[in-house]
Amino acid sequence: MTVQLESGLTPTDIQLSCVSATFTRNSFTDTEDDRGQAFLFERFNNPATFIEVIHTLPGKIRGNHVHQNCDETLNVVKGEMTLYLLCNCPKKHVFKQTMKSGDTVVTPKGLAHALQAIKETEIVVLFDQDPRADRDRVQILTF
Repeated sequence: MTVQLESGLTPTDIQLSCVSATFTRNSFTDTEDDRGQAFLFERFNNPATFIEVIHTLPGKIRGNHVHQNCDETLNVVKGEMTLYLLCNCPKKHVFKQTMKSGDTVVTPKGLAHALQAIKETEIVVLFDQDPRADRDRVQILTF
């Protein structure tokens, strides 16, 4: 399924200073034994107050929103996805980043984001506040 950026947005292959997300690799521990797999999230500045576990099928889009009051830490524990981040500057840059198992991104409040799963993907999302009433729709991706 092919997606496109919403009309009027400017794609960029480099992370400009107006895209304030922080990307890291191996920021959580993945351990496995005969019982299965476990993921340990322990390297964060603020304790998580809300956690979402999300399973996304290939080609499906999630996000297309912004949080005005909470920071979001998205951890890819399985699969692969493309993340799109929309800056707040007047040029409306959209930074595109492929993320795989072991990758983490912190999107600060005010940074609109969307994602599309490349493969079946599992993500664990940690928030510093309850995000359920803090999702404003921002159309970044369209079919």
